[in-house]
Amino acid sequence: MERIGQFYKQNNFIHFSPVDYNYNLQAFGLPTVAAQPLVSATSQEKTMFTKPAVQPVLPASHQKVAFPKQLLQWLLLLLGAVGLSVALYFVVKNIYLDRPTEATFDKTEDAEQAKQNEMAHTETSVPQEQITEVDTIRREERPNTNLVAPTTQPKQVPKKEKTISQATTDSRNQIKIIVVGAFDSNENAEKRVAEIQSAGYTPYRFMRNGRRCIGIEYQYQKEEDFVKTLQDIRNKFGKDAWVLNE
Repeated sequence: MERIGQFYKQNNFIHFSPVDYNYNLQAFGLPTVAAQPLVSATSQEKTMFTKPAVQPVLPASHQKVAFPKQLLQWLLLLLGAVGLSVALYFVVKNIYLDRPTEATFDKTEDAEQAKQNEMAHTETSVPQEQITEVDTIRREERPNTNLVAPTTQPKQVPKKEKTISQATTDSRNQIKIIVVGAFDSNENAEKRVAEIQSAGYTPYRFMRNGRRCIGIEYQYQKEEDFVKTLQDIRNKFGKDAWVLNE
């Protein structure tokens, strides 16, 4: 059995050791036998596949919000809109309504001017302590500075008398009120008063058409001093500053 293998004895047992490890029938001289059934060439093998049932995809349902929670959301949006409107109103009011303007006083200017003309021939000056917070201010009768100039004095008047007359005229201070603001709120009016005091001027308060008017009381002797001061006030407090009853 050299072709197939050999027997050997080990531990009193007979063992067989094959030479060829190809354990097919051909190695042992036997006819081949199909290990699997032959399939006819004409037959068609069909494989059946069962498709899984397709389940319809339903749209995701929107979660309904509870009625109290939805109502609370609308209330918060409404309160936010109201708060924003109120804030914008006060911003616009502070910007456009708290500026001094001469248009609010046009309706009463004619009546006040008539009163001034009636009192002009009886009153010559207004003491500072008599000025109060009223709608009208009595204006003193201003001396004509052109008449007291040295060039207009008569030649026959002595030089000494001319000097005394000039000094007497200069000692009479004139008073004018320069309006620098008209406010609805007392807080804004007091802020303007503080600004006037910090600038070294004397504040003056009065009511006009339900608004708090703030002005500067200025005493002067020469007209050029007043013109210079008026320009300085307009540079500090706004170009809309104007002289009351002029």
